Amino acid sequence: MGAVDDDGDGMTECHGDCDDASALTYQGATEICDRTDNDCDGFVPADEVDDDGDGFMVCDNDCDDTDPLTHPGAVEQCDGLDNDCDGIVDEDVDLDLDGDGFTPCDGDCNDLDATVFPGAPELCDGLDNDCDGAPAAGE
Repeated sequence: MGAVDDDGDGMTECHGDCDDASALTYQGATEICDRTDNDCDGFVPADEVDDDGDGFMVCDNDCDDTDPLTHPGAVEQCDGLDNDCDGIVDEDVDLDLDGDGFTPCDGDCNDLDATVFPGAPELCDGLDNDCDGAPAAGE
């Protein structure tokens, strides 16, 4: 252990600096969201561990660190959950943007076209109007 303050944080290894290469890590330092034991107590705080492996931790605003598909910026799914951690459930997928009475959660495969929804009559327009995965026969 050295008596020199190598990182300039005011602490030396002799006086409780457990990482004298980082000015953010020393005995009594404030914990920050960086996956490091900043205060040298021997523990990385639980909110700084990525339990589900999605690259986000609770301290990064991961609202469900047990589900790798739920984190800030994730794509909303039709599952009744807040997948993108913005506090709103299914906001992008549970709206009827074209006014045909169906949302993407209801199976609308093109919510920008009111002629396309589950059970719609097939038209000779090259689209899959009834959302069955294929355009009208004969096209």
